[in-house]
Amino acid sequence: MKRWVIGAAAVIVLGGVAVLMVSLEHRPEWTTRSPQALAELNAAMDAQMKVYASDAKRHLRRALSLDPHFVMARFLLDEETLSGTPAQRKRLKKFVESIDLNRLNPRERFMIGMAKASLEGHRSEADRILDRYLAKHPDDPFALNAKGGILWRRGKLDEAKEVFLRLVKVAPNWVIAYNQLGYIAMEEGRFATSEDYFKTYGFIAPDQANPHDSLGELYMLTGRYEQALKEFDRAITIKPDFCASYVHMALTHLLMGQLDRARADTAAASKDEHCPSHELAMLRCFVALWPLETAHRWRDVLRTAHASGCDTGISPLGSTAVTLDRATAFSGDIEAAKGFEGRAAQMLEKVKGSPIECLVRGVVAHMKAMRLDAGGRYEEAATQLRAADTALPYRGASNGLFKLVTRLELAETLQAAGRSADAERVIARVRAVNPALARAFTSGRWRPLGLPARPEK
Repeated sequence: MKRWVIGAAAVIVLGGVAVLMVSLEHRPEWTTRSPQALAELNAAMDAQMKVYASDAKRHLRRALSLDPHFVMARFLLDEETLSGTPAQRKRLKKFVESIDLNRLNPRERFMIGMAKASLEGHRSEADRILDRYLAKHPDDPFALNAKGGILWRRGKLDEAKEVFLRLVKVAPNWVIAYNQLGYIAMEEGRFATSEDYFKTYGFIAPDQANPHDSLGELYMLTGRYEQALKEFDRAITIKPDFCASYVHMALTHLLMGQLDRARADTAAASKDEHCPSHELAMLRCFVALWPLETAHRWRDVLRTAHASGCDTGISPLGSTAVTLDRATAFSGDIEAAKGFEGRAAQMLEKVKGSPIECLVRGVVAHMKAMRLDAGGRYEEAATQLRAADTALPYRGASNGLFKLVTRLELAETLQAAGRSADAERVIARVRAVNPALARAFTSGRWRPLGLPARPEK
């Protein structure tokens, strides 16, 4: 949940099998003849359990240097490319196909087998591999974590919740499960329950940054901005290179109207490689475009984006893509707006049946609405915005805020259509989640689109 995109983070079929590891009382055996390499792998797992990705990679590289034939060290180092570029996936597929599974233990074979099936596009086979392994090893925390993650991303929240509750029962030290339970409750709109899970996570792991960042996300989504900032600051104090908290802190300051502080957050994130270059680039673009977007200076948004390189290499789900689509529509460049819609629609075709289908569907409907709103076709735009709201989940703060902003765009569209009573009902739904965001809208301090309000019909 720590990617700076409006939309889904990359889809990893393993569901975090290798990414969310834990330091257990009895370590599982991993196939290597080097005790030193094994120690480095275990250190990497501890780091990943804390969501310290750069630390984990450092330990995995050391493990490989100590044992160049350490299959799991190489696999875990490359596993994130399951969701990478086609070239990265091709390299990983070639490596996975070269592995002699007979050398590995059952857990390793299950993990590699799932990855291979995923890379070949055989999702049902990946599911069967996991289920067969779980049938023989029902208390294996790695498999339970994988199952819970898959169910969660597929929107089967009740089933996912049961799996993660079982996980914390059979492996109490697997504290990241409380994080997952917190995000599931957030997606269900049970924000008080989400807060309880995140606080439990922080109580069990007080020396880790991620519990504070997750709790801060919940506070940011629900408009408790000062509390959110305190949590992000705690996370950074514990782990100065915890990139997600710099990003979340910047977004919170933008929501509070404190642009200079958001810029300072971006500068802090730039120091000492606190953030990966691609995340830093997205953050810089978002902060640079925000004041222009909120002032409805749509042509300046496009000019600044082009001058800063923010309009190149953007994903259809990226926050910058949503911003630029809105700007092209309201600048009158309808063909460019249709281009954004077309790319998002192509992506939707590719991800149908996948965990991110709902998010992409929401983005497509949103982009259609922007073009319709810009053309004054408010009733049609309202229909598309309702569809976007229905599709978008509260899957983390970024997606949740996109959902709330979409509702405010719907309210603004309804006001422009002369349906103020309907607009008030939509604003009330936003107020129930984030009173601060609703207050900024009703006071006139911030309106997403700048549409003219019309008298009630």
